[in-house]
Amino acid sequence: MKAMVLTACRRMELRDIPKPELRPDGLLVRVEAAALCNTTDYRSYAAENPDDAWPSIPWPVVLGHELCGAVVGVGEDIHDWREGDRIAGWGVSHGAFAEYCHLTPGEMATIHLPADFPAEEGPLFEPACGVLRYLIRPQGWPIQPGSRVLVAGLGPSGLLYARLAELLGATEIWALDRNEPRRAMAPDFGATRVFASIDDVVATAEAEGVTLDAILDSTGADLRESYARLVRPGTFVAPYGIGFDWDGVGGSLGGVPIEVGAADTDGVRAALRQVGEWVTSGDLRLSDLISRHIGLEDIPETLEELQQRPKSLAKVIVIP
Repeated sequence: MKAMVLTACRRMELRDIPKPELRPDGLLVRVEAAALCNTTDYRSYAAENPDDAWPSIPWPVVLGHELCGAVVGVGEDIHDWREGDRIAGWGVSHGAFAEYCHLTPGEMATIHLPADFPAEEGPLFEPACGVLRYLIRPQGWPIQPGSRVLVAGLGPSGLLYARLAELLGATEIWALDRNEPRRAMAPDFGATRVFASIDDVVATAEAEGVTLDAILDSTGADLRESYARLVRPGTFVAPYGIGFDWDGVGGSLGGVPIEVGAADTDGVRAALRQVGEWVTSGDLRLSDLISRHIGLEDIPETLEELQQRPKSLAKVIVIP
């Protein structure tokens, strides 16, 4: 099969390699479409040592963890998948940038895709599930009708958060990003007010005498000092950004008790089911995130572009 193989730091080669071996607990999947992860795929590509970036697999390695495909082989221990089924989901670590990939359903949250579902949208179940999982909790949604929410960071994850906040009934969705093209996209995903800096957000909140019911963070930056000026007791924070360890916050910001979202396996599966329901009903249009289609051979150049001009691309779909 053809695969784009990472062989060294910032070096990828399109190679013919053997198909993955089918294991008893796995599925052999013909990849219909994959998507570039704007953050983790580039970090793996640019890492000087493969141990420095997830999935921390020695070179040579086939990257890619957002995909959908058709099942062409079923392990003997698998009973709820058949050849010809179409699969997408969350929990793949690598292997999607190829014509075939091996998946282990028992270690994933998976969804059966209808026969007529667009392949290009299938990989986007992964990021949609990835952001929503932090909002799953036993006592119900942390965002309710009438909530005031800040979405910090308007990459693909932030744009998804804005749309999800709208679906959950938030009436004020404040969107924050330094990049103007991303800010321009935010109203199409439900944002009601758009800001270029966290200082502008704080100034507006203090001038209007309001606080936030939820902060959905995907910036990768440490904004705790500013967030502390925006919260009230019980404000919910979704810690999707990886700028610092939210577990160390200890349930408070600036002495104000807050709730920090957490994700576990059950929550991931519940999130994927909910995403599936919204997609089926038409309430969530994953296609709105797609900005380009490329082939396997275009992956290295596009990864470089994502860092040089990150504001210009949302999700890039790879068609093997």
